[in-house]
Amino acid sequence: MMERIYINGRFLAQPITGVQRYCRELLGTMDEMIEAGKLDMEGRELICLVPKSLMDYPNWKHIQIRPVGWLDGNLWEQFVLPWYVRDGLLFSPANIGPYVVPGQVVTMHDASVFAMPEAYSWTFRLKYRLILKHLGKTAKTIITVSQFSKGELVKHCGIKPDKIEVIPHGHEHLLKINPDPGIMKKYNLTQKPYFLAVGSNSPHKNIKVVLEAVALIPNPDFNLVIAGGSFGKVFAAQSLELPENVIHVGYVTDSELRSLYEHARAFIFPSKYEGFGLPVLEALSFGCPVISSNAASLPEVGGDAVAYFDPEGIEDMHNLLKDPIQSNLSLYVEQVHKFSWKQSVYQTWNLLKGFNF
Repeated sequence: MMERIYINGRFLAQPITGVQRYCRELLGTMDEMIEAGKLDMEGRELICLVPKSLMDYPNWKHIQIRPVGWLDGNLWEQFVLPWYVRDGLLFSPANIGPYVVPGQVVTMHDASVFAMPEAYSWTFRLKYRLILKHLGKTAKTIITVSQFSKGELVKHCGIKPDKIEVIPHGHEHLLKINPDPGIMKKYNLTQKPYFLAVGSNSPHKNIKVVLEAVALIPNPDFNLVIAGGSFGKVFAAQSLELPENVIHVGYVTDSELRSLYEHARAFIFPSKYEGFGLPVLEALSFGCPVISSNAASLPEVGGDAVAYFDPEGIEDMHNLLKDPIQSNLSLYVEQVHKFSWKQSVYQTWNLLKGFNF
């Protein structure tokens, strides 16, 4: 009899942020490794369950995609999904899973709803706090993406340390796509050097401190390009005024993002709280110098390849914007190669296949 590993595929119907990127890259790489014969699938099948309303399916060859039920969103995840996973193991890779399914494996990316409550709507906070604490008790294993996040989950959710496995992200995903230089022309970005920032307009992403630091520099010889949306349903968005040399390009495709990284003077990541900090690796993988907050998991991800600043003030940031940043490609390569999607898949697969169903 085949052992079935079900995947909670709700993430495929969500906008792509860091969590959804992790899910897509982990499972896409897993599918490629199965095709290459690098994972032992004997006696097992992988089935990704998704809402029937999902229209855009990944082109996976070995992970089945199975539409089930008639609901969407939270209702689908909490009330439909449990009926279809009773004969196998459920893997929920996007922070939460169905409350009533014991013994699942869940990737909890951070504990930001506890540590940074002001960044989220009250309904989102309530749901996540309830489910994270409950699944911390009932899941077989919790995967998280950094040692920092492991400590946060122990602290805020009371999860036993030996129940948590740390499996980081990889770095290679944007290297596989072609850049789209059209965005450079669209926003006239070739006329002046620019710093790049990526993220939503959420308080914990801390874009405000970058704008304040830029505003203190008289007659700056650079622009600041900000990519990303606000995701207003989740975040208690701030109202920010943009200086004249700030260009907000909004949502960008992966191809456009690669082009922005490749041409930036440096990438700025001012976040106060991250479970991992994937954009740091993305920028370094293209040889783009990184100026990062020293908060949360970011020193763990950036290592010695990044220039750090205190996200609570603007003085450090102000000085880093004024002074030339020297690129160190060999150091960047050394750092990003510590993080591989293939290694993440190996660790995750060895964990999943080790359970008795």
